[in-house]
Amino acid sequence: MAKSIIVKYRAEGDHALEQCADRISSQRDRFARHSRDGSDSLDQIQQRFALGRQRAIFRAPSSEPLEVQRRTLRGRLERQRPSPRSARRAPTSGRRLPDLAHVYRIEIPEGVSRSELLDALSSDPHVEYAQPDHLRVLDQALPFDDPFLESIGSWGQPYPDLWGPERVGVVEIWPELQGEGAVVAIVDTGLDRFHPDIAANVWVNPGEDLDGDGLAEPEDANGLDDDGNGFVDDLTGFDFANSVDVDEDGFFDGPNDVSDPDPFDDHGHGTHVAGTIAAVADNGIGIVGIAPRAKVMALKGFPEEGPASDSILWRAVLYAAENGATVANNSWSCGSPCPDNPLADEVLEIVEALGMVVVTSAGNASDDVVFRSPENGRRVITVGATGVDDQPASFTNGGWLMDVVAPGGGPNTPTSVRLARRNILSLLSSGMRDSELPFAVGDDYLRLAGTSMSAPHVTAAVAILRSVRPDLEPAEVRRLIRMSARDLGAPGHDPDFAAGLLDVAALVDTLLPDIDFSVDSPRPGFTHDPAKGALVLRGRADGPDLAWLEVDVGFGLTARSFEPLASFGDSRLELDSADPEPGVLARWDVAEVADGPHVIRLRAHLLDGRVVEEYAIVGIERNAPIRLSEGLLDATRPALSGRRLFWQVDEDEDSKGTHDLAAGLFPRRVRAGHGKEPRTRLLFEREGNQREVVADGRELAWLTNAGGVWRIERCRLDAQGRCAPSSVSDAEGTLLTPRVGGGWLVWMRFLGTDRILEGCRIGLDYPICQARPLLDPGAEPGWVLQSFDGRTLLLARGGTLARCSIDPDSSLCAPEEIAFPPGFSIPLEPVHDAGLLAFSRVTVERVRPPGCEPFDPRPQCTGELAVLVQYHACWLDAASVSCDPLAISGKVRIEQALGIDVSRRRVVWSMATEVERASLHSCEFQPLTHECVDQRILGAAAFQARPAIDRDRVVWEDGRAGEVAIWGLELPRISGPATRRHRVGRPFSIPLRVRPGTSGVVRYELEAIDGPAPEVAKAKVFDGGKPGGVVFLRGQWPRVFEGAARW
Repeated sequence: MAKSIIVKYRAEGDHALEQCADRISSQRDRFARHSRDGSDSLDQIQQRFALGRQRAIFRAPSSEPLEVQRRTLRGRLERQRPSPRSARRAPTSGRRLPDLAHVYRIEIPEGVSRSELLDALSSDPHVEYAQPDHLRVLDQALPFDDPFLESIGSWGQPYPDLWGPERVGVVEIWPELQGEGAVVAIVDTGLDRFHPDIAANVWVNPGEDLDGDGLAEPEDANGLDDDGNGFVDDLTGFDFANSVDVDEDGFFDGPNDVSDPDPFDDHGHGTHVAGTIAAVADNGIGIVGIAPRAKVMALKGFPEEGPASDSILWRAVLYAAENGATVANNSWSCGSPCPDNPLADEVLEIVEALGMVVVTSAGNASDDVVFRSPENGRRVITVGATGVDDQPASFTNGGWLMDVVAPGGGPNTPTSVRLARRNILSLLSSGMRDSELPFAVGDDYLRLAGTSMSAPHVTAAVAILRSVRPDLEPAEVRRLIRMSARDLGAPGHDPDFAAGLLDVAALVDTLLPDIDFSVDSPRPGFTHDPAKGALVLRGRADGPDLAWLEVDVGFGLTARSFEPLASFGDSRLELDSADPEPGVLARWDVAEVADGPHVIRLRAHLLDGRVVEEYAIVGIERNAPIRLSEGLLDATRPALSGRRLFWQVDEDEDSKGTHDLAAGLFPRRVRAGHGKEPRTRLLFEREGNQREVVADGRELAWLTNAGGVWRIERCRLDAQGRCAPSSVSDAEGTLLTPRVGGGWLVWMRFLGTDRILEGCRIGLDYPICQARPLLDPGAEPGWVLQSFDGRTLLLARGGTLARCSIDPDSSLCAPEEIAFPPGFSIPLEPVHDAGLLAFSRVTVERVRPPGCEPFDPRPQCTGELAVLVQYHACWLDAASVSCDPLAISGKVRIEQALGIDVSRRRVVWSMATEVERASLHSCEFQPLTHECVDQRILGAAAFQARPAIDRDRVVWEDGRAGEVAIWGLELPRISGPATRRHRVGRPFSIPLRVRPGTSGVVRYELEAIDGPAPEVAKAKVFDGGKPGGVVFLRGQWPRVFEGAARW
């Protein structure tokens, strides 16, 4: 768990903090004395959270004024910035570097909520940004796969041991190019620099090499910072993980600092990465790296076990740039989604200006990189993984924002080999963990897998490229990597293989186009409300080699087809226009565009016929939701009753799968972006695991597991929202599936093979739950509770579904079987409310990959058998228990269906597709017409799952903020008289009451059910004021009409 946060204060403007926060906090001075506006808001935060010293990360605090320290740091970085090569690029290259002087790390005191501290700082006007000090995890796929240059089958595999170099096309250029002169920084777990296959290629700091012989020898370590860079005896790099910056000045040269200049690898990951990059060639042993004459600078950011924090890793990246690294390899990423990272953005802007390229692994979560920063940005080269079969590795992240793929492991065959996916062969550190020994090949080599292994292939390719073309800027290197990649999969750039497989031979021969082309905004995953007008794309597109710019749009996170942006209403390109806003590339008219994620593809067509591509991902979302849960802990499985909502939340940041319960209130008439977000609180913390909470008004029930036994507990909230839990039953067996409603709590008790339906009355008049059987003694046994609406139970047994109404006198119910059409498969996960029944239907069908037609003869289009789910709904009359199922959704794989719920006549569900993550949908069932029109509720790229609905309010799990949180909105509602009589030939005006819901936007459409169309009566809805309130349906019947019309 991260025990610190990162904050950057404003150094300019009305709310500037004009003194070093490190100095203020260490001297216990008042922040108000040094705030330009005189406000004491920072002092209040310091006092409220009992904060200690705020440590500067990128500079050594001194007695000098802050402005002097800012200039000193900026000057140090500017002096290392290469000069622009051309006048055309001078404005870009000369832009002011981000100011890192006012960035601090704050240790979180014991008992202080990290999320509350971040919320307080983020909302303070003196703060530019505040973020978690993210913990990063190594992107080694565990436990995964496999590869010597001419040997085959060293661990039983039927292909070369060292298959990566041949696959990326580097073997043919080795006689001429081996990366000589390039310095590669490896920010990782360190390096075993005495390994015989890397020792000759270890970088030696010339400023610390006292005898200048290019060797790191004991005599060179004199305990002094000889080169004045703030690090003592950093001969071959530095160990950031085990050094202690006691005075926390951003360096490790203070008298009380614990400085470890030896970045020894006691884990194994970093040494393996180093071997792929620069293992020594032609020495008669082991393997050869992709760039076997490059030098490796070892920067240890990870400890022997566990993750590392952003504040350490990005300090190491900055060290690399300041000390002359050509390229840095970051084989790590966020362990969970982190779509924004301001600290990484600023450090990357600086190191890019200093001329260093940064290569990062895409991650191993089988997810889209749009949800991870900085992997989703253009200042890094993001690398996915492929196997020896040239297919995406099973673990690799991907998406349109990924740049390239390279060997990283897979497939998991032959099955005779233990974890055959581990097939990237490289160096074994002498400090490697014992758990990796089963995958050792000989005494000094190891097979691993992960995007951690694919990234160093690209890093080494960059080293080779810049060894012969050192003048290339980082953005140009990224462009050449993408333009020279060998296409795999669908033609061109695609979300599975990005630009294609790294091709080093083509890379060094590819001609760099003379263009300046980038997309600066919108940021990855940005959501846009069409009510705010056109979506503006900003960036740069010019240069002598540019012929014309093409902008296309595709629907879905992994869109497979595109159409020109000009097809969308008044959309237009601005490349050749005199737009008053500089840097505008295009304006996309989204007024009639469907909600959901969209991929924007920008193609720069060159005069020589080549194409350069960039991508942006945005979500079109009209119903902007409200975040209802607070904090950085995952919040899941919401329950809703009126305005009250409840959910389960992880016990702490280190525990997954163990939960406490939290509660909140849905805001009254609060629209997204207006007013304060709702406050929430932890309902209670208890030993064991609390989950699957259900609610009815003030009555709650939930499952709890203590000592390995599942039980049901309940409580009633008092006026202050307090809750005193009690167990509902001490009877033998396991109690599961609690449901509440209508003054009843019902559940299932499993005792051996017996399934017992039980319940009790609850409420103010029933403080004690007196459990009793609910099933009529004459009913057949074996029924299992599925749903309860407070009046009727929905039960299942075998392939049968039944409705069961509780008799008010006997408190018993007799199941009435629900009739379905002949041959209709068994309904699953059924839910109901009064007459509305919704459920999923499962079938097994052959599914073809995206892009394949139904009868496509190509072998890759054969497809596979898959379990598919489709949601259905029907209306059960009071007198009839027959269901005429209506399909309300499409068919998707079973793992893509993520929950369904009903309230009154509304159905809400979550469902993913082949081109996007799970999104929220709803429909309103019309019993008279047997219709339920699918309407998408949200448009963000992130997932929305496990919805719950009560009347007009909907809540769900949402991943748009990174952590899983509970979000909600209120759907629009219209009500009015069911029937009205009118005389022909006369105008009519029918008052209707409309609630616009959270979005605050209402669009009216009239449609005929029976009788003449609304146009016959010239009928329209008149909404005279702000959306909602009382509106009028007005028109005039023609004299020739008599009868009834239903709209």
